[in-house]
Amino acid sequence: MESFGVYGIISTVLNVLLSGGLLATLVTLRSLKEKAKEEAKKAKEETKSAALGNIDAAVDTWKKIVNSLQEQIDKLLEQRTSDAAKIDSLSEQVKQQNLRIEQLQEQVASTEMKVKSVNRLEKTIARYEKLMDAAGIEY
Repeated sequence: MESFGVYGIISTVLNVLLSGGLLATLVTLRSLKEKAKEEAKKAKEETKSAALGNIDAAVDTWKKIVNSLQEQIDKLLEQRTSDAAKIDSLSEQVKQQNLRIEQLQEQVASTEMKVKSVNRLEKTIARYEKLMDAAGIEY
C-alpha cells in the first residue's frame, strides 16, 4: 500500500502539474489567437487604407492627365479656328489671283491677235512697197 501511496502521490502531483500546465497553455493559446486576430484585422485595415490611398493617387494622376489633354485639345481647337480663317482668306486670294490670271490670259490672247494682225499688215505693206518701188511710185 505504501508503494501505491507513493505512486498515488506522484500521480496526483503529476496530474496537478500537467493539468495546470495544460490550462495555462490553453489560456496562452487563446490569448495568442485573439492577438493574431487583432493583428490580422489591423493589417487588413492598413492594407485597405493603403489601397484606397493608391486609388486616390491614381485618380489624381488621371485627373492631371485628363486636364493636360483638355488644355492641349483647347489649344488645338483655337489653332484650328485660326487656321480655318487663314485658309478662307488664302482661298479668297487664290480666287482673285485666278481671275487676274484669266484677265491677263485674255489680254495676252488679244495682244497676240493684234501682233499677228500687225505682222500681216507689215508683210502687206512690205509687198505694196516692193510693188510701188518696182512701179516707180513714191510714197
